[in-house]
Amino acid sequence: KVVLFFTLPVVVLATVFLISCDKVSQKMNWIAENHECLIMGDSQVQRINPKYFKSETFNFGSSGEHYFITYSKLKRITAIKNCRIKMIVLGVSVHNFAPVYQRLLDLNYPEGKNSLKRYFYFFSFHEDKAFHFKQMILRKDFIRGLIGSPDWGGLIESTRKNPEIKDNERILKMHYTIDAGIDFSKQVTYLEKIIRLCRQQKIEILAVSTPLHTSYKNQISDIFYRNFSDIIKTANVPHLNFLNDNIPGEYMSDGNHLNKEGAVIYSKLIADKAEKLMTESPDSDYPDPVPSESLQNDAVSY
Repeated sequence: KVVLFFTLPVVVLATVFLISCDKVSQKMNWIAENHECLIMGDSQVQRINPKYFKSETFNFGSSGEHYFITYSKLKRITAIKNCRIKMIVLGVSVHNFAPVYQRLLDLNYPEGKNSLKRYFYFFSFHEDKAFHFKQMILRKDFIRGLIGSPDWGGLIESTRKNPEIKDNERILKMHYTIDAGIDFSKQVTYLEKIIRLCRQQKIEILAVSTPLHTSYKNQISDIFYRNFSDIIKTANVPHLNFLNDNIPGEYMSDGNHLNKEGAVIYSKLIADKAEKLMTESPDSDYPDPVPSESLQNDAVSY
């Protein structure tokens, strides 16, 4: 009875794990085999609507997604035999290298525990070192991730507009509260891995910075802007930059997210640039990366 007591839960969990792995593999195959362009990153790019792209496009972004997760997903996608992906539209912004993103891979914080639970089935435990298996195995979030469904993210449309200053300040505090030394090295490491993987697979990559509400961006410390600028220059990829846009509040749902109306405007611009990059760069001859400066300050007039 004692043996049965311990064996039965293990068998149940193993069965759940195998069934879930199969479901995830099926969806990954569908994404890879039926789309040419992926929109990837965190909740900012979840506002980009795939329907404005001429190529078959899938929004694979998810809220609070660390580049480690993005890399893990992309690595699985590109390993699929009949993968048709030619373009990655990758969200990049100042907050991606803010203190909150340090916590997303730290199991001592709620953000890290939540990442484990949400993205369990996207990990390659034998390769990825962001989370150590021994750290995870005895945590309840490990079990929650195992028995739950992964967070596939996708398009988000919001009808909110003209966010109040207090709401923008709440998001600002969440992103930039410093409770340890600033260390965005893991984000940079996995951003570099994403870029390297795309080049190896002859996949175009377009980095996109969507607009920020004025009351939000004006309160961000200059050090984060300088860090972001240096990182983007080093990345040396095409960069569509709308951070300098003086966007009306009626197009924003909060401090750093477009609402449905704003998303229509910027989705079309982003789609147009992505399609041009795919058309101009044949698969057989992957070009040298375009310096980000050449595509910066693509401001929209209102």
